[in-house]
Amino acid sequence: MSDVLQWPADLPQRFLDRGLQEKPGAVVVRTDMSSGPPKKRRRFTKDLRQIAGVMVMTEPQIELLEAFFYGSLGGGALDFLFLHPRTDALTAFSFASPPAYSKLGGGLWEVSISLEKY
Repeated sequence: MSDVLQWPADLPQRFLDRGLQEKPGAVVVRTDMSSGPPKKRRRFTKDLRQIAGVMVMTEPQIELLEAFFYGSLGGGALDFLFLHPRTDALTAFSFASPPAYSKLGGGLWEVSISLEKY
């Protein structure tokens, strides 16, 4: 993991508790048969986890986030290390989608972030 970039220290290090979600992915494929019970099998050896939450950032922090996302991570193509919000373990994540911004006022923005980990 030494080649993986770290989440920038000048950005918030945690999501707000409000609205934080972790969603385990479905790892089983279910196939209905013409007769008898459905067949099930494991699709992946690792499970996909989706983490979604919000952070409050200033305009300069949003500029840093965009430089990290579009520059360092190639538009979200690369993984980065970030503290897992439930386990507090340093974990490799990638962006599931680009960040979205909602203006709060007073120079502050609510930033919605969707991450995924395999």
